[in-house]
Amino acid sequence: MTAAELAALGAATVVGTIALAALAMGHLGVHPLGTVLGAAAGLLVVLAVLTRLRAAVPPVALDLAGLLPAVASFVAAAWMYLPGFHYVAGDKDPGGYVMHAYAIARGGSIWIDDPLLAAGDLPVQLAGPGARFPAIWISDAAAGEIFPQFYHLWPALLATSYDVGGYGAIVATTPVLGVLGVVLTVLIARRLAGVLAAWAAGLLMATNMMQVWQAKYPTTEILSQVLFLGALLGVLLAVQTKWRWPALVAGLLVGIGYLGRPDGVLLVLL
Repeated sequence: MTAAELAALGAATVVGTIALAALAMGHLGVHPLGTVLGAAAGLLVVLAVLTRLRAAVPPVALDLAGLLPAVASFVAAAWMYLPGFHYVAGDKDPGGYVMHAYAIARGGSIWIDDPLLAAGDLPVQLAGPGARFPAIWISDAAAGEIFPQFYHLWPALLATSYDVGGYGAIVATTPVLGVLGVVLTVLIARRLAGVLAAWAAGLLMATNMMQVWQAKYPTTEILSQVLFLGALLGVLLAVQTKWRWPALVAGLLVGIGYLGRPDGVLLVLL
């Protein structure tokens, strides 16, 4: 196992655990930053304890030949992806995610409380039948309760980003995850097909138009990419090194991925 692989798998695990903690705390209605980070840290401590349970950690090598394309791809991807686009139109997916993220950060819950809607005697213009705003569907108009349309893993993670650094952190979240996705791809290619494949994968992923596009918009695709690529790297490490811990992490990342995009099952089947 290489140091870069261990670091990248660890980064994907941190992303997944923070997202999972943010989602759980949002459903419990207690989403302040300290609570989310505390829950994520608790899960990471459990995973760290399990690293040496029933199986020894394999030797870790530097692998300079594989590290160079990973570092070069990191720099190239950061240059291409940052800064993210400030495009969050309310009638599009990015706008729905960002609006919900703001609501979670402000109210601490996945559910949105709308006092104007609950008042009943005020004229409230709806965006559509049963929709307070696009993708913001009314659950109980009398109580002013709203339960947004999309799966909530991504906006919960964006809400945590907002708690850390405001709107700028929301915009930067997807590009940063996109860079991690490129590094994971390079390391997977290095392990499967060698150094030349690693360089090719890094160049293609860092400059591919669809990848650049998705890495600049606050939508779920890039988070899913990180989770499933992290899982793939974990499976490869477990199979080739016989270390069980990466397999545990891979299963965790796949499960979290389903909470972001349930169609991720198609990737697993492939």
